[in-house]
Amino acid sequence: MVEAAWYIVERFLKDWQRNPLRWLTKTDVQAELYSRLTRTYRMLGIGEVAGNYDEVRAWYGDGPERCSRVSCNPCIYFCEDGRPEPDSWMRPDLVVWSDIQEAAHPPDTKKGNWPVAWTCEIKYPPRGESDQHHLPRFRALVVQEEIDFGCWLHLVRTVTSPKRWVEENHGDRVWSYRVEPEAPGGVPNG
Repeated sequence: MVEAAWYIVERFLKDWQRNPLRWLTKTDVQAELYSRLTRTYRMLGIGEVAGNYDEVRAWYGDGPERCSRVSCNPCIYFCEDGRPEPDSWMRPDLVVWSDIQEAAHPPDTKKGNWPVAWTCEIKYPPRGESDQHHLPRFRALVVQEEIDFGCWLHLVRTVTSPKRWVEENHGDRVWSYRVEPEAPGGVPNG
């Protein structure tokens, strides 16, 4: 499941480099990645997760309640500054949920989190400036094992250097990409 997410992101980055104007806003990028992820997981037969909540049975009925495996901007709780109880939250742009052991006992009923296999935070600033202020909080989600793997995606609208794409590994579980479009005329930078 996580390998598929990495493959989809890297494939999207190549498409974006060739034609960044196809996705004008961060929301366009988020919608495209959401679409590619959900389509892939459905084709693999793992497009949904199950969890039963007593409070929704009145209108949902009996049987397993199914949610999409991929969500946009869900709330993920974590502890900030070493506090013992979750006191902060973050809304990553994309989340791929893990399966749980028992659908009858979902883990997120009291300020907990549903297990997260992979998440992606997208930065698409209008003038290419860096937007790193959420990165420490994003890393905290990984360190505290609220998420298994993270992708920090920074898309730059202008060609600013001979490098086309910079990939950084932050402790094997958070990958950061800084990607620029191809130079005019389709000639890759570098």
